Amino acid sequence: MLMPNRHGNTADYRYGFQGQELDNEIKGEGNSLNYKYRMHDPRVGRFFAMDKLARDYPHNSPYAFSENRVLDAFELEGLEAENIESKFRKWFGGEGVDNLHVQMPEPNQGEVQKQVYKITVEKSNATFDDLKNVLITKPQDILDSGEADFHPDFPSGSMQKGDNISIDIFGPLNNSHVRVGSVENTDNRIAATFLTTRGHVERGYITFSIDKNEDSSLTFQIDGVSQSNFGSGFLLGLTGTSTREKQSQSWLEVLGNFAGAAGSESGKVEINFKSSKSGEVFNLGADGTSSFSGNLSDINTSDKREKVASELQDDLDE
Repeated sequence: MLMPNRHGNTADYRYGFQGQELDNEIKGEGNSLNYKYRMHDPRVGRFFAMDKLARDYPHNSPYAFSENRVLDAFELEGLEAENIESKFRKWFGGEGVDNLHVQMPEPNQGEVQKQVYKITVEKSNATFDDLKNVLITKPQDILDSGEADFHPDFPSGSMQKGDNISIDIFGPLNNSHVRVGSVENTDNRIAATFLTTRGHVERGYITFSIDKNEDSSLTFQIDGVSQSNFGSGFLLGLTGTSTREKQSQSWLEVLGNFAGAAGSESGKVEINFKSSKSGEVFNLGADGTSSFSGNLSDINTSDKREKVASELQDDLDE
């Protein structure tokens, strides 16, 4: 229902909620919308004809609009609700993901965190070139975790600037895309920066790098700057676990993945966090820091990762 004196419209524009055509002659301004198969009354959030696909979706009400998810989902003419942000790419079909805009942290729009995770493996059974090849052709072999699965789309067979990667992230409303912002490839270093796109649960960027050091040891580093965007974080909060903690647990697991790919059971781990409560993107160190130093054995189980992740976030909150 439209609020009196709190909306504006013009007779030259005949579309309303979700781009559907208005039918103001029947029930008054803004109270009836013409969808392809049915009429919708936004005052009650219901259609007034049975869903033609009701038999295929017995778990849904035959009159419900967008599975009763009117804030975060898009009506698909009786099909299952689809998240308006995370599934945005499907509106375009095929190459639609290329139309997703990159989203960066914004000042005064919430806390921004800079997170750096690092593991150094002194003796690797895999060569630097082997590990570099994994990162630029099958990054999921290192980056997948219990919280997220990476699905790269590399038309050339290896990671290039502008390529897209879909990510299945644990929890509802979380599946997202990132775009490769840059790839640095030299004799002793490989680094790839991913940019979050519209629909991602965070706004920001993250760089994954592998460096071959002078002593022949290998260092894998995750360097990210991000701001929470949306998703199912509030559900995690009910369990006492923040989305930041889940994120940290995931990247701690990825450090172990790298050691595994290098064929090593040991490694030196260093983690540093910085936080800006005001959301000032370029002044991250002003409000808080948190750090951890240890070994791979300190993060090689889920219980240990949960403990480290919780302590890192607790230190920032103090």
